[in-house]
Amino acid sequence: VACSSSKKAATSTTLAGSATTTAGATATTAAANKAPVDVVAVLSTGGQGAIGEQAQVALNGLKAAANVLNGQGGILGRQIKLEVIDDAGNPTNGAGLLQQRLQSSPKPDVIIPGSISTEGVAYVPIANSAGILSIGTPSALTLIDPTKYAYYFSMPPSQVAIALQMVQYAKDNGATKLAVISAQSAFGTSWATAVKQAVATVGIPAAYETYVDMTQLDMTASLQRLKATNPDFLLMQGFGASVGYVLDSKTKLGWSIPTLCESTCGVTPLVTTTLVGTPDEQNFKIQVPLIDEYSANPSQGVTNYLNALKALGPITGINTQYSFEYDALMVVAQAAKQANSLATPALTKALENLQQPTDPLWVTLGQYHWTSTSHAAQGSGKDYPMVVPTKLVDGQVGAPGA
Repeated sequence: VACSSSKKAATSTTLAGSATTTAGATATTAAANKAPVDVVAVLSTGGQGAIGEQAQVALNGLKAAANVLNGQGGILGRQIKLEVIDDAGNPTNGAGLLQQRLQSSPKPDVIIPGSISTEGVAYVPIANSAGILSIGTPSALTLIDPTKYAYYFSMPPSQVAIALQMVQYAKDNGATKLAVISAQSAFGTSWATAVKQAVATVGIPAAYETYVDMTQLDMTASLQRLKATNPDFLLMQGFGASVGYVLDSKTKLGWSIPTLCESTCGVTPLVTTTLVGTPDEQNFKIQVPLIDEYSANPSQGVTNYLNALKALGPITGINTQYSFEYDALMVVAQAAKQANSLATPALTKALENLQQPTDPLWVTLGQYHWTSTSHAAQGSGKDYPMVVPTKLVDGQVGAPGA
């Protein structure tokens, strides 16, 4: 999604990962005496609106993971040191700050290249050129090709795989024609491309419209053109205020078509607040990873994750905002254990052949798989169900009473 600029100066802050678990057990003296694992996260913590809020909760996901791992002795017996470069919502400034950071020693062991795709396209090339592993949530299709960026790994599954689940859901529920609307942003463009591939695979015709991300307030004309094609479902992409603008324009048009929204829509607070209890709620579903859907019997890993987040403060957003960042450090820890190394080539090879523990520390997907030909995570193929939005309880929809 597009990034807004901010007048706040970008800064760099070092945050030492806590040496205790959420249960309070101290880390070993041996781990504390070793050189730390340097994790540098470039995030828009000084950005405004939805982008800044996303960065803040992403940072809490990283902090929670560092606390859990440090309480277990760190990674290969080394404590995690989390350093944050604040790009203040401006990836151009962030790119300069990251390049400046890479001129100093010690070099980072791992880089978290932003929390959204617009940031990722700015930071991943820098990390890759420096020969440093980067891993995170930016998932633009340009980033997941290892022939271009051998050392970047995207935590979410391929947008094509996720879009295919959405399109198949529409077909399974009687759709013979689709309408699609998306933002003119890095993520929106990639998502629309993924939908086109999914539509071709499933064999359903679709009509497409776009809007200017964050700044276009009225999409009535675009939706009217889509309505004229007589679709059975509207598929939409949006982040922040743009989600509300699309839904407001749809209401203005009096169009009650069933609407499916991709996962970043769930990050927008209005979806799980003002939309809840309205007639539109029952005609609107969001596509979310399993961690966002309430379970009466969570795994121990999920319980540990939720406890670690709550130790940092209230869970204010849907879990996806936290959990992929949390999982990023967890899969790095697994890869380092597997390779017995934190060297970039060794970590890369291990991630491309990641072993799956019986009780993994990660929580968003049941399994994480990458290959030498695709650095988008591959899950089970059913990791993104369509759900009716409800009020959030511990960052999840569908809890009793929600």
